[in-house]
Amino acid sequence: MNRRQRMSNRQTARKLSDQITVCPECGQPGKHWVSLPFSLQNLIDGEEPFGFWICSEFYGPTGEREEKQA
Repeated sequence: MNRRQRMSNRQTARKLSDQITVCPECGQPGKHWVSLPFSLQNLIDGEEPFGFWICSEFYGPTGEREEKQA
């Protein structure tokens, strides 16, 4: 690999690291919100989109959902 390619790889890595989102619930990188499909009827009714968090701190060692400790 030559120097030009290495520099290009470093520049791409910097760009990608700027685009990483941080989860507001656990502080780890990545999107941990899974949203379910939103229909036109939901929009007309003014309902909020439905979804759930998949952060590891919400789940215990067995994989079952636990309440988040404040």
